[in-house]
Amino acid sequence: TSGNHQVKVRDSFGCEVVKEFTILNLVKDSSNPEEYNKSIARKWMEILLDAIRNDLARPPIHARNLFHISAMMYDAFVIKNKIVDNINLSSYLLNKRIDGINYSFVYPQHSSFDEDALNKIISFSSL
Repeated sequence: TSGNHQVKVRDSFGCEVVKEFTILNLVKDSSNPEEYNKSIARKWMEILLDAIRNDLARPPIHARNLFHISAMMYDAFVIKNKIVDNINLSSYLLNKRIDGINYSFVYPQHSSFDEDALNKIISFSSL
């Protein structure tokens, strides 16, 4: 739930670490007008950047995570552009063969795709 939270972890030696954090309500129908107007992609990217700020300095790992979420979001918008707007863009991963692995994808039907579907694709992939 939204609000301030605290996690306590005790290791096998009895040492305790306490981490406090805040969870914000970032859903589209939020009562916060600043959050309401941001796209779901922007919200997830801000969550990742906030996690990076609170983590140790590990540039290669953070760069890889930023790349993965960006590539996934790009492919989600490729799906939207193909289905809703009938614009063919080249995806990064969908229907490609990379390092011997096929990433086949069947595009959903137009009638079943809307803004909520795009938000779900991005949200489930970002978890």
